[in-house]
Amino acid sequence: MATEQLLPGGGEVVVEDLIAHHGSEREALRSVLADYVRLQRRYDLARAAISFGYARGWFSRLEP
Repeated sequence: MATEQLLPGGGEVVVEDLIAHHGSEREALRSVLADYVRLQRRYDLARAAISFGYARGWFSRLEP
C-alpha cells in the first residue's frame, strides 16, 4: 500500500502511537474513521466548489 511506504516502519509505529494515545484499538479506530469522514467531506466540498467554478467559467478568466 502506498501509505505504508511513506510511513516509518510500514505504518506500524503510527498505529501503535494512535492506540497508545487513545487507550484502546476501538477508540483509535473510531478516531481514525471520524478523521477520515471529515477529510472526505472537505474533499467532496472542495471538488464541488471547483466543479461549480469551472461550470460558471470563473477559472477561464485566469487564462490570458
